[in-house]
Amino acid sequence: MPLKRIISRLDIKGPNLVKGINLEGLRVLGNPDFFFKNYYETGADEIIYHDCVASLYEKKIYLRFN
Repeated sequence: MPLKRIISRLDIKGPNLVKGINLEGLRVLGNPDFFFKNYYETGADEIIYHDCVASLYEKKIYLRFN
């Protein structure tokens, strides 16, 4: 049986973690660091930070950590 992995994605807009609402809007949930720590402590294998508005502001969206 293949091993299951848990991959969490955090959608970021500015300094806040956000959640989509019915594909029409965003709800602010709070500080992404709090959620990151929670996912890390509960055993997530990977955590992805996704900047939802990066293309609007022509930001670099790919980061590489060694």
